[in-house]
Amino acid sequence: MSQNTILYIVVGLILAILLGIGVYYLLRYLRGSIKITLNKKAYGGDEEIHGSFDLHAKKPIEGNFLVARLICTKKVEYTNQDNDSSNSSTQNSTRTYEVYRYENMIEQGSFYDAGFTKTYEFTLKTPDAQKSNALVDMLSTAMNFLSDKRITFKWHVEVVLDAEGIDLADTQKVYVNLSSIT
Repeated sequence: MSQNTILYIVVGLILAILLGIGVYYLLRYLRGSIKITLNKKAYGGDEEIHGSFDLHAKKPIEGNFLVARLICTKKVEYTNQDNDSSNSSTQNSTRTYEVYRYENMIEQGSFYDAGFTKTYEFTLKTPDAQKSNALVDMLSTAMNFLSDKRITFKWHVEVVLDAEGIDLADTQKVYVNLSSIT
């Protein structure tokens, strides 16, 4: 194969992938939508998050379950520096872990007709930082400032309608402050 043929194949594959992603989001948009509304964006430990979301089904949807979640992910970025005398290079790697999940099941096994619109209320609980062993890891972040890794925690509220075919979902970023531990 010539270089031009390989180039055309690679460009064609990239375009096919981008087209597939675009079609997926178009079908999801045409099926319906979920829009989350939160009272505030910042919370402390052992606090409740009160919110609501609007579910709008543009086409009939056979739902398996409807759930609201609070999720925290820990992202660890490692920097490995080789101090070899002939080659000085830096390698970066990233690992992401889910460290907290709280779910509130809203509905199970429901059918939503075309044109269905409803506002749902939900309550999620932030962790009690003084009692949670899973979040002790967050306190170690302050100890890692001298090491070759960078740790960040990202919190978000998500609402998902798991359905036959394409799911509907929305996500909102929130801030949870657990540093008030004495």
